[in-house]
Amino acid sequence: MRKRREPCRAATTAAAAAVVPPGTPAWITTALIEQTLRVWQPHYAKSLTTEDAVMMVKEVDRLLHVLTGVRTPARK
Repeated sequence: MRKRREPCRAATTAAAAAVVPPGTPAWITTALIEQTLRVWQPHYAKSLTTEDAVMMVKEVDRLLHVLTGVRTPARK
């Protein structure tokens, strides 16, 4: 069985210091960015930035739109 990798110190620091970058859609909150960094950082060798987290969230939103054909009013 594969052992779960422990979060690195950079993941904890980046998540704690997350700030919503200018131009980010309003539905992407600081909490969402922090959670994204906490979840994904252990799977990346490089330190992820808040911009990386925003891009990940936006791409997942696009994927859900393509798969379901549904867009919520807040994300139009």
